[in-house]
Amino acid sequence: MLDNELLEIIKLKGFKNVWAMIQYLNDVGCSDKEILEILPKFYIELDYFKDVAYGRVLGLVITESEDFTQATEVQWVLFIGMINENNRKLRGMFDVYKRGVFEGKVDTSEAKDVENLCEEKYEFRNLSDETIDYLRDIAIKHYGYALL
Repeated sequence: MLDNELLEIIKLKGFKNVWAMIQYLNDVGCSDKEILEILPKFYIELDYFKDVAYGRVLGLVITESEDFTQATEVQWVLFIGMINENNRKLRGMFDVYKRGVFEGKVDTSEAKDVENLCEEKYEFRNLSDETIDYLRDIAIKHYGYALL
């Protein structure tokens, strides 16, 4: 059960988008499970990707060795860039870019050039598989393809 005080604080903060709220919840120490429980209370799924210029997920493989055993896990990093009043005129270009990345038609140097056009960016580390899958499913509903 979520703390009503936290929900009230979130209401008062008036976040401009779901990504700012995720950043805040992550910063105050909420677990992924809590974040996934809170988001639908404030945003509908259609709002998640409304002004997203780009989204990218990297899976970093972390290997830990101890004695004769080895454990491997994937640490997810999610990058989100936003469309705002300063780059709104580039919305069409961002749409073509997102589709091109999905289709594998954009190389790394082009990606950095386009992504640097965003002033408002978010980076999330240590997201669980469940959270990445949840956000990927919403992106598929929104775009018709897996942006993340």
